[in-house]
Amino acid sequence: MALEVEEVLSLWREAERLLDGLPADAPERGVVSAQVVSLKQIYSRLTAGSDATDDVLADSHSAVVSAQTTIEAAKRGLVAS
Repeated sequence: MALEVEEVLSLWREAERLLDGLPADAPERGVVSAQVVSLKQIYSRLTAGSDATDDVLADSHSAVVSAQTTIEAAKRGLVAS
């Protein structure tokens, strides 16, 4: 489970850095901001003190994959600008 926590924390930080670098009027801001909130919630669930269940880990994995896709798309949009 430590690997999952590390992956979520890394992605959360990446999303925050990306959000900080996006122009205020960038269309990606809303979705990246939502991913930051989602990753923060996942991190909290994974580190809540009790062992994460298989359901929490599966949900977390799905959310991480979604966040990775969103972040990569936003980066491509930023580069294309």
